[in-house]
Amino acid sequence: MAGLLEDRPSDLRRLPVLLHRAREAFSVRFRDVFQEHDLTDQQWRILLLIRSDPSSDISDLGRRSFLLGPSLTRILRSLAERGLILRRPDPEDARRAFHELTPKGAALIDEVAPNFDPIYTDLATRLDAENLARLTHELEELLRALNPGALD
Repeated sequence: MAGLLEDRPSDLRRLPVLLHRAREAFSVRFRDVFQEHDLTDQQWRILLLIRSDPSSDISDLGRRSFLLGPSLTRILRSLAERGLILRRPDPEDARRAFHELTPKGAALIDEVAPNFDPIYTDLATRLDAENLARLTHELEELLRALNPGALD
């Protein structure tokens, strides 16, 4: 391991900062849409996860969203208070609960999602398809190396 660090110390040490900067540069493009609909990117992520798999409990949502328990609990409470999701207790285990979209939550997703199309179109003009495919592959490999099962 020491040999590896000696060979590539600056690249490895710069990686967290570069990843953070890239995420921020990417995310900033979506913030206006989220603000217009009184959403955060984390709330949006949770709404999409619930829509894609309403059988996910809080543990599944936390693992798939990369959010810690207290943040996820706060987000779920906020979304429920706004009438966007419903909490459904597990009939077999009272300690467990599932969440599902309400019609209002589903309508919000349908209203917000098309607003991202121009953003993705703009990004597609800035990134050529080959580089985007390579970057996506490399990031998936990084995730697998750092957190096996992260892409499940």
